[in-house]
Amino acid sequence: MDVGKKYIEMCEKAEEIQKHWKPHEGDIIQIRNRELVSWLPKQDQLQEMVFENWGSPELIDGFHQWYYDLFKESNKNYQCEAEWSMEQLWLAFVMKEKYNKEWNGESWE
Repeated sequence: MDVGKKYIEMCEKAEEIQKHWKPHEGDIIQIRNRELVSWLPKQDQLQEMVFENWGSPELIDGFHQWYYDLFKESNKNYQCEAEWSMEQLWLAFVMKEKYNKEWNGESWE
């Protein structure tokens, strides 16, 4: 499970995901200064967010196609690094599929 600085930042700024969070036992959270609480979704939780739109094999195929497209010539400007964790990749996939937003290195646009 990714609990690194970059994933925490990506989750904190994914307002659409944060506002729909319904706490469950076992959820991973980040607390800053006793005020800001951010949910850090696990990979399976991220997959559940888009599963309803796809189906089982189609979800994985869709993710693989999206991942492949990130590295095509037409997507050179997308701020995806080869060393992103699976949680970072799935978060980016969810944000693109559900909210049509991409990570620019600092925020979701």
